[in-house]
Amino acid sequence: MLHDQGYAVIDEKQFTATPAVRIQPWTAENRNFRVERRPSTFQGNPPIGKATNAFTVRVVDVDGKPVEGAHVAGIAEYRISPHQFVPYDSGWTYFPNVLSDGNGMARIADPYNRCVVARHVERKLVAVRSISPQQMKGTDVLTLTMQPQCTVSGKLTAKELTARNRKLTWSNVYVCLGDGMERPMSCMSEKADYHFYLPPGTFTLIAYATDTQHVRKTITVKPGQEKLEVEPSDLPPAGLVLLEGKPAPELRGVAAWKNGGPIKLSDLRGKVVILAFSMQWSGGRYHGIMPDLFPVYGKYHDQGLVIIEVRLLGFDSNATLEERIAEIKKPFWKDRDLPISIAVAPMKPILRKSDAKAKAPCPILEDYGVNGIPTCVLIDRQGRVVGRFDPRSNRHDAGRDAVLEKVIKEKPHEPSAPAPTKETRATDAVATMLVLYR
Repeated sequence: MLHDQGYAVIDEKQFTATPAVRIQPWTAENRNFRVERRPSTFQGNPPIGKATNAFTVRVVDVDGKPVEGAHVAGIAEYRISPHQFVPYDSGWTYFPNVLSDGNGMARIADPYNRCVVARHVERKLVAVRSISPQQMKGTDVLTLTMQPQCTVSGKLTAKELTARNRKLTWSNVYVCLGDGMERPMSCMSEKADYHFYLPPGTFTLIAYATDTQHVRKTITVKPGQEKLEVEPSDLPPAGLVLLEGKPAPELRGVAAWKNGGPIKLSDLRGKVVILAFSMQWSGGRYHGIMPDLFPVYGKYHDQGLVIIEVRLLGFDSNATLEERIAEIKKPFWKDRDLPISIAVAPMKPILRKSDAKAKAPCPILEDYGVNGIPTCVLIDRQGRVVGRFDPRSNRHDAGRDAVLEKVIKEKPHEPSAPAPTKETRATDAVATMLVLYR
């Protein structure tokens, strides 16, 4: 758990050299988190009792004896970006991470995932459980019985993407309980594989990757089973990939516009357009990519680049939208008026065409086949979808700009003359004869 000054206490058993570290906050100058040694003035984390939701968990083994030193958290994640969080064991992180005491007790604050997971690395014990909102706010102690873990592993393929000369460069797999909203574990990979440590039970795996759709698979871990190799899952291309080369859909379901608008994409023919999909939550939390797009806009706007942010609202009112705009405008655009129009789209989930069990947060995301936020979509001067554009990629070299510059340099096609019909050919022949006999 982070202190409001950006500090976090890490258990000394994991970091004997650095029992407490400082995680540098995200800023305009530094977009990555860094781990630093704490200053002498650090006074510790605030009491956990101040959290909105906090509850107590007791972890025991199959004999009912308390388990000391187990990681107890709302979610366990295997990450491939070491700067994001400090790994506790071989790439796995736990958030919020609490180690159980000698009585097997641990108090968890604000588990956003409606579930709790516990794992003891050395003893190879694990437990997962869903929790209700009432249990999160209650005073009763929740007991988790930890059982011997089964190592579950598998691979992902994308045959249709491969046929398009593309590779799976990043993937993620969730372990889900119940209706799929309870996700106690996730595993990211750059090698199209995954692994989990699970107790006996039935689970749903939801796998997806960059430029693919989500695929579900149900697995069952039997009591006493130590390993389970899951059959490979093939990931179909995302709707955004299938849109490439086709006319960009108009933006539907927009409730309001900021900084101009309403805008029709068909009116922007002759311009190069970037649609930047972002998310705005009720607590003011902003999940977007606009700071990275400001320098792109400054460099290419005079050459016909237009950027539209499609901001999804995770709440009913847009009353705080102006405050959020002001927060990013000051540090990233020197407090000038934003030159970028914002299409405000409320969250109205609809069923995905590709997965009857899954929902898209709003119609625009379904139309564009976008399965993750933030995402940018590049549209050429003819109004056709070029594909995904990531302004964060290769920001230290010319790789990011190469794709955009290629599209910028393309000239709009002049409308071609209609093919001659019998009537037009006859008319042209008569006109030619009149000219000859003058």
